[in-house]
Order: sequence, then C-alpha cells, then structure tokens
Amino acid sequence: MKALKYFIVLIWAICLFTGCEQKVSVETVVHPDGSLDRTIILEKADTSQIDRNFFGISRKSGWEIELDTVRSQEDSMKATKKRKKLIIRFKKHFSSYQESNKELNSKADTIFKVRANFEKRFRWFYTYLYYSDSYIDLDRLEYVSQDDYFTREDHAFIDRLPAEGKEISKADKLFLEKLQEKTFEDYFSRGIFEEEYNLLLALMRMHDLEPRWADTLRKHKEPVYSNFMNQGGVADSIALYIADSLSIPLPRPQADNDYGVLSKDLRSRLDFFSNFSNTRFKHNIKMPWPVIRSNADSVSGSHLFWQPPVTKFLIKDYEMYAESRKMNYWAVVVSVMIIILTALLFAKKRPT
Repeated sequence: MKALKYFIVLIWAICLFTGCEQKVSVETVVHPDGSLDRTIILEKADTSQIDRNFFGISRKSGWEIELDTVRSQEDSMKATKKRKKLIIRFKKHFSSYQESNKELNSKADTIFKVRANFEKRFRWFYTYLYYSDSYIDLDRLEYVSQDDYFTREDHAFIDRLPAEGKEISKADKLFLEKLQEKTFEDYFSRGIFEEEYNLLLALMRMHDLEPRWADTLRKHKEPVYSNFMNQGGVADSIALYIADSLSIPLPRPQADNDYGVLSKDLRSRLDFFSNFSNTRFKHNIKMPWPVIRSNADSVSGSHLFWQPPVTKFLIKDYEMYAESRKMNYWAVVVSVMIIILTALLFAKKRPT
C-alpha cells in the first residue's frame, strides 16, 4: 500500500508560506446590473489542469479556455529537456453572483471555493454598489473544532497580515511561527488522527468485531496518539497502525482493502489541501464606478488588487470587498427643480 505519511506532510507544511511554484490569479469584472465576468488564470500549469484543477472548472461547465506556452529559464538552458509549462486562462460570464456561487461555491470538499456577494443601494443623490469575493477556508477536517485551538488573538493576527511578500515586524514573525506550529503540529495533526480513528471504528463495525475491542480503542486513544506523534507520525495507514499497536484482530488483507475504500474521501480532501503547498494567489476586482471603500492591498482607479498569503484563508474565510458609488444626476436636477418651484411658490404668496 502506498504510504500516506499525512502527518509529516502537514506538520512540515510550512512550505505553504515559502514555496512559489504555481501562481493563480482570479479576476472579476463587476457590472452595474450585478452580472460578473470571471477570469481565472493558472500559471506554470500543465495540460492535466485544463480539465482537472482545484477550482473544479473546465470546458464542460461552460468556461472558455485560452492557452499560452511558457518556457522556464531551466528549459532555455537545457534545450534537450524542454518541459513546457502553460498559462491557462478560464473565462466565463455570470448573469448574477448567485449563478457564480452555484459553480464556484458548491458543497464539494475538494474544490477551492470563491463566494461572491453583491448589493446595490439607492440613496437619492447616490447609488451605492457593494461587492465582495471571499476565499473559503481550506480546512476540510470534520472531527475537531477550531474553537478548541485558536483564539480571538489568532484570528485578529490573521486579519492584519499584510499582502504576500510584505515585511512584518520581528514580533509578528515570532507570532506567525507559533501560529504555524499550533496549526500543523496541534490542530491538523490531531484532526487527521481523529479522521483515521473514526475510520478504524468503521472498519471494526464492518468486520463485526466484539464490542470489547471498541472499548480498548477508546481507552488507549490518547496514549496511542502520543506514542504515534513521538515516533514522527509516519505510517502506511494510520488507522491500521493504531489497530496493530493495540493488537485489534482485523482480518488481513481484507481490512487493508476495505481501508482503501473507506479512506478515499479523506485522501481526496488531503490531496486537495496539498495543492496549496506551493501556490501563490493574486486577486483583483474591477468596479463599475469610483471606489469609496475597500480592504484592497492596492487600488488603481476602479481596479482593486489583493495578494493574500495562504495563511489568510487557511483556517478562516477571507473576504475581499469594495464599495463604489455614482451620482444620480437626475436626482440632482429634480432636487434643484423642487427648490426653484418651492421658492417661486413662496414668492407668489408673499404680500406685495
């Protein structure tokens, strides 16, 4: 069986914050009627990502696709080993933000989710338009609660992190290191252990083991976890490692095959997570009118830009918003006419 080594991968997933293999850009053009033009760009991609990528988009779902070939410096130096990479542009028009959400914010656990929101408000002299794109957090664990691990201070720190590549203070660097340790060594490690623990319970039920073995498992759960982590957190399958360590009599090799079937969902969720170990994001939104408020990293006219580090949306959603407005000139004209008419009426009623 192929070794999973989930714990090592995740505990040392600090590469999430230092790698720079693939670049992803998400561009949104917002129209006054609430329709959206989406462009998603994958740089340094390969042909497999045309139909299979972590956004879950392809030609089959109505996206237009443009391809450009890019050759790296390594390829230029080694002409005999040309490994061409692609820039893949996916483009699609959505009639509303709800239509966009149906595709990019589905319930699937193995796609990168982008949730849109659009609000339009009339305020006599001005019409206001609020739009946001939110990256939904990457956490796909089911048996642990973030509230048991992360504090308000942790969330506040994540909120104030600057754009990718921006310098932070020494104190913030130290806090970030502690947060990474808590995230991977505590939260994700425990979360994956709980997933595998529940897989083992399912295996035991599948093979009708006596109830006393479930009691043994529950009794030794914490010591097994501590021992497993002390040994480096590596196993071909964590559930079967636990079973072997407690001499739980699962029928082998049938249990190995059943584990492979039961663990498919967990594998797919963790494979999804691994996509972001070397990915950098850029996001931009083009508003239809002048911008009056936003949390963008930079603004150029009605064009807003973000470069969020993965930390921003690792354990919580990250909202990128903008508000713009336009003057209702007809309302100004009507108001002036009302003032003039009112003045004329008062003038006529004034005694001569």
